[in-house]
Amino acid sequence: EKSTLYFSLACFAVILRVIVSGEFTILRLFPDLPFLFLMRLDYLTMPLTLASGSLFFHSLFPDSFKKIIS
Repeated sequence: EKSTLYFSLACFAVILRVIVSGEFTILRLFPDLPFLFLMRLDYLTMPLTLASGSLFFHSLFPDSFKKIIS
């Protein structure tokens, strides 16, 4: 089912954002990661969360969203 996939992607993106941002918990596991990579990963998680969350709600309530591409 698509909604379960989209929800799991949203959860994964949020978990990744929590690990990367804040106290940089990921640096405890991988201390040699470059800072620029961490910043890119941090900025990548926000649109990923937004997109997968939107797809999740669209898959649950398809009649409530307009079609963008026909």
